[in-house]
Amino acid sequence: MAINALVESFNGLCKTELIHRKGPWRNVEHVEWATLNYVD
Repeated sequence: MAINALVESFNGLCKTELIHRKGPWRNVEHVEWATLNYVD
């Protein structure tokens, strides 16, 4: 249960801080690279 909450929290932050703020995106590859950089 606790891990699921952690993952949901990360997904929400990622969407807020990266996906919605830095978009629009050209394609899926750009989103993948941005996500890798965000996690790093």
